[in-house]
Amino acid sequence: MNEYVKNVLNNFTDILKNHYKDFNGTATRKQFWWFILCLLVCYLLTAFISLPLKVIGYTLTTLLTLGTIVPCVALTVRRVRDAGFDYRLGFCAILLYIYALISVMPANLLFALFGLVNFVALVILIIFCSLPTKQD
Repeated sequence: MNEYVKNVLNNFTDILKNHYKDFNGTATRKQFWWFILCLLVCYLLTAFISLPLKVIGYTLTTLLTLGTIVPCVALTVRRVRDAGFDYRLGFCAILLYIYALISVMPANLLFALFGLVNFVALVILIIFCSLPTKQD
């Protein structure tokens, strides 16, 4: 396996095993985006499974979402703090997870209304998490 891929996977497993509930400290851009990349690949795999096996795919997506809420929010809080902003802004990531859970359900009015709020939260988090580390 390529050394780069090993580093990305090691980062992903380290966050899930050792920092899954660590809301203190900071997280570098590299740590944050490697974790998001691995999480995106996991979601793509569950979406691919959902094509022929809808119930199993939806179940896996729901379990993945529920299992990564705390690590992702904790990582986002640390990343936002590292960029020099108030840590509470990182809790916007919870909105993204609520939206992901709602999107597994059949479409309804709540899904449509929450979509705009989710989009705004996503844009804010992408901007703040992309900023470099603030040097004091």
